[in-house]
Amino acid sequence: MAQTLTWRYSLFAALWLVGVAALLWAGAQGDGYSTAVRGAQTSYPWAGVLTMGAILSGEVTFFYAMLRPESYRRSWGRALGAALAGVVLTVAFGLGLMHSPPHVYAHWLWVAGATVAFLALAVASAVRARMSPPLA
Repeated sequence: MAQTLTWRYSLFAALWLVGVAALLWAGAQGDGYSTAVRGAQTSYPWAGVLTMGAILSGEVTFFYAMLRPESYRRSWGRALGAALAGVVLTVAFGLGLMHSPPHVYAHWLWVAGATVAFLALAVASAVRARMSPPLA
């Protein structure tokens, strides 16, 4: 059981690491809107990247609590709930993307990717639950 728990926990840790790496990389990219329209030369956006990193950490924690991987067993409903929550987050963050710095776009892409992954998990879990005999 402990080995399975570690493996499933590692998926969420990897999801978090990919998101944080994307945020850090995107922070190093130039903010085209600020440079071209405002004529401002910006430094590394530490405050924005750290804020988006905190939001991303909260989202990973939320998805972990929602999916509860240590007891996940053909729970397609949990995965579907996580996918629906991801759709809400994708739309909510997508509404504020115009003229946003690159780290905000990176966060939005991460949320959209996680949503697709949770939707795929829901479909795979539903198919597996349908094909398998009932749990005893």
